[in-house]
Parts: sequence; structure tokens; C-alpha cells
Amino acid sequence: MSITTTRPLDTAPLAAALETVGDRWSLAILHAIAAGATRFTELQITTAAPRASLTSHLRHLEHRGLIRRAPYQLAPSRWEYRLTDCGAAIIPHATALADWAAEHLCRPAQGMDGRRGAELL
Repeated sequence: MSITTTRPLDTAPLAAALETVGDRWSLAILHAIAAGATRFTELQITTAAPRASLTSHLRHLEHRGLIRRAPYQLAPSRWEYRLTDCGAAIIPHATALADWAAEHLCRPAQGMDGRRGAELL
């Protein structure tokens, strides 16, 4: 009889990933940039993120090396945002996560008694 053992999961990389993009707006912002929205106003419209949240998340994503910004207008200062190679590498994984959520999390929950509950998303 063979017993299969699995090695313990190293949760540090997962924790780091969730710290970087596990909030409400980061993946939406990265997806919007990948889809072609590069300027602040475009990103605000595309993601519907509040201005202050968008600003802080753009700074966070730039600090973590997922996006870079470059000026497109000097006075007043205006920036456009592009994915770095690291940021582009997460897009297929984010798409896969969205596909999984659409398939598994968007259905109405059903309790043990068979009654339907609220939707999870």
C-alpha cells in the first residue's frame, strides 16, 4: 500500500503576491493598463476606482515594479502608465483567476437545507 505525501506549501510567495495585488483595485488597474488605458483619467473611468484609491494603488504598483510611469505632458505634470515585464506576467494568471471566480463564485450559494442564499460576488 502506497501512501502519498505532499510537501508543506510554502505560503510566503502566496502571501507576498496577495500583499501586492490582493486588494480590490490592483488587478483591475493592471488589467485596464494591459487593455490599453494608460492615462489617469482613462484608468479612473475604466476601473471606476475613486481618485484617491487609484492614486495610492498606482504608486503601490509602481513601487512594487509592476508598472512604470512616464511623463506625457510637462506643465502641468501628466503621466501615462505601462506594465513592466513583471506586471505583464501576472495578466494571464489574473485572467485565469477571473475565469475561476466566474465559474465557481458567481453562482447563488445553496445551504445545507437546500435553500438558496445570497450570491458571493
